[in-house]
Amino acid sequence: MLLITPELKDKLLDEFVTTNQIAFTTSECVLAEFLSVDRSVVRCLLNHFEDIGLCTIKRNLGGNVCVILNAKAYDMYRRGGFAAEEYLYQKELLKLEKELDKLCKTFPDKVSLFSAAINAIGVVKTFFND
Repeated sequence: MLLITPELKDKLLDEFVTTNQIAFTTSECVLAEFLSVDRSVVRCLLNHFEDIGLCTIKRNLGGNVCVILNAKAYDMYRRGGFAAEEYLYQKELLKLEKELDKLCKTFPDKVSLFSAAINAIGVVKTFFND
């Protein structure tokens, strides 16, 4: 099963940003080969990048795409990309888990409520594990 990982997204982001051009044309086939994935995965990644505001994509006939990068793409790249973002999410979940554990000790009458939240965080954390 193929997962679209932060590392895969970072590889594409790196390729885009290091072109040193704000607008450029490429093809889904070239990107698929570069990433070692199917064209459908490339389309999914391009849609995602556009949805989160990293770029604007103009599709042409034959799978060619014009990519216009937004400043947000450079910001994301400079901050370590998707892998760094995921690392920060993991750290925030750990911090929240510790805070809830402290609250369990401070408010023993609410232990069941806080325990449910801690369990939910544990489930969310499993999504980040390989």
